[in-house]
Amino acid sequence: MAAKLDKEMMKKQHFWLLLIPLFIGLMLAWLGLFFGVAEATTDKENENKTAKDNIEKAKAQAKKKLQLYDEQKEELFKLRTKRWEEMWVQQQSIYEWPEALGEEQISKYKDAKFGADISDASFKYAFRDLGMKGYEELAKAAAPIQFAGDWRTALRTVPSWRRDPESEDIWLAIEDYWVQRELVLALTRVNKDAAQFKRPTDFPENDPRRALKNDPKERTFVGRTWQLELKLVSAGEGTTVQGFITNLTPRLQPFNATGELWFNVWLGEGDDVKPFLFRVEGTSLEGSKREQIRLVPTKHTVREGPTDQLVRVEQVFDPGPSRSSGWTGWPSGSCPTGSGRPSCR
Repeated sequence: MAAKLDKEMMKKQHFWLLLIPLFIGLMLAWLGLFFGVAEATTDKENENKTAKDNIEKAKAQAKKKLQLYDEQKEELFKLRTKRWEEMWVQQQSIYEWPEALGEEQISKYKDAKFGADISDASFKYAFRDLGMKGYEELAKAAAPIQFAGDWRTALRTVPSWRRDPESEDIWLAIEDYWVQRELVLALTRVNKDAAQFKRPTDFPENDPRRALKNDPKERTFVGRTWQLELKLVSAGEGTTVQGFITNLTPRLQPFNATGELWFNVWLGEGDDVKPFLFRVEGTSLEGSKREQIRLVPTKHTVREGPTDQLVRVEQVFDPGPSRSSGWTGWPSGSCPTGSGRPSCR
């Protein structure tokens, strides 16, 4: 009876009996979920905190780098400005207006920035009439350089203005003048450098050329192409310049188109001493060959000026056979004594 009752009772109360383990299971699941989520939340919080700390560190590092970059950029800007200033000082002499404009007109825009508005009417008229005169002075300073045909065709100029120049016209024209002038003067400096001769004492201590003859009246002069061993010899009619010439290059060197080599020889100290034109006759000289200079009394006798010592030598380049196109006479202040040439002035 009791067994039957239990069985019957279990059948009747099976819902509540099954609810107990379900409740226990749900309770255990809830407890597991609560503690599991809490633990996961804590881990995620820690992970987020770590990520945040890393981001803050990265932000701080980027900010520091940006600050350092700004400092370097400012330093670079200052350095660039300094270099620009240095280059301007070096090139300032390039930006010169032609002297033919006159000091009064030049002073108006001497320090103006390139491209600045030129509104002064009198300056515009002066530039229109006199601005291209600078090319004439340039051609004289470049002698004996020859231009193909004529400097007026070789150099880009404005031979005449069809209308009064505006500000932009003036700046473009003067820019052409500045650029072409520097190119021509650079070639001129090459000639002048090639024309210079050194005395033995001009070489370093360990240079064997220091042992060359270096007496006041018997001295050796060394150039790029030629070496002159000159001597002052007293004669009945005066003092003559005699000596030897050596071709310092391994190649045959032709003489000038005149059949001579010309050298300015200073025979005394002082700015007022004019050079003696010493001429060496011939057509050419073989490479590395030394040859005695043939004495020509009419060309090698000093007729005027001092004959104290052999001071300085400079080669005089001629303009070649076609003088009509490029020869403008001897450079100002260098007209050699005894040249006997009508173009010398």
